[in-house]
Amino acid sequence: MATGGPDGAIRWDDPERVGPWREFIRSLYRQGEDVASWFVREVAPLAPPRVEKE
Repeated sequence: MATGGPDGAIRWDDPERVGPWREFIRSLYRQGEDVASWFVREVAPLAPPRVEKE
């Protein structure tokens, strides 16, 4: 869609349908790690990307 909005999306708001997904997303969030500490551990030690001429 030219405006960036959803095209054909369906909004679900039935608590029985949405509830399990809400809890699933909350559990993922609880297991998550702050992006700053992840970056320091996983990205910062990497060598800079190489730029290759075409």
